[in-house]
Amino acid sequence: MNKITELFITAFERNYFKRFGKAKYGELNYRLFKTLLKCLGVNNWENSYVSGEDWVIKTLLKQYGFKTGGVFFDVGANIGNYAKEVLDYYPNTQGFLFEPHPTSFNKLKSDSALNSANKFNIALGERNEKLKFYDRADVEGSEHASLYSEAISGIHKQATVEIEVDVQTLDSFCQVNQISHIDF
Repeated sequence: MNKITELFITAFERNYFKRFGKAKYGELNYRLFKTLLKCLGVNNWENSYVSGEDWVIKTLLKQYGFKTGGVFFDVGANIGNYAKEVLDYYPNTQGFLFEPHPTSFNKLKSDSALNSANKFNIALGERNEKLKFYDRADVEGSEHASLYSEAISGIHKQATVEIEVDVQTLDSFCQVNQISHIDF
C-alpha cells in the first residue's frame, strides 16, 4: 500500500469513528461490516457467480492462456461442482480432484459428470502424513470441513466430528503420478 493510500485510510477511519462510532449507528455499522466481509470473500458460497469462481473460469484463466487440454488441480473438490464448471468450459481438460472427506469423496467419485476426471481421497499439504480433519457434527460431509476445529466450533458455532485423513505433498503426488506440469 502506498503512503497516500495509507494517509487516506487513516483519515477516513478517524473521521468515520468520530461521526458514526455511536450506539445509534449500530445497525448501519453491522450491515457495513457484513458487506465488507462479503467483499473480502467471507461466506461467498451461494453460487459460482457470487463466489467469483465463474469469473476465474471464464475470464482469468483465458487471460492467462489456460486452454482446453490443460491440466488443472481442484484441491478440496468437495462434491465436484467447481470441477464440473471447469470441465464444461474447457472440455478435454485433464482434471485432478482432491477431497479428503470420505462422505464428500464418495459423492464426488459417483458423479458420472466427472468420469473424465481423476479423483483422490487425500488432502494436499506440506508433509506426507495423517491429520485430523474436522466437520460439523450436524451435517455429514459439509462444505466447511477443515483441518482446524475452530473453523467449525468458532465460526459456525457447531459441535465437531473428527476424521483422520491422508495428506500428501504436491511434489510427491506429482512424482508418483508422473505429472510434469500443472496449468491451473
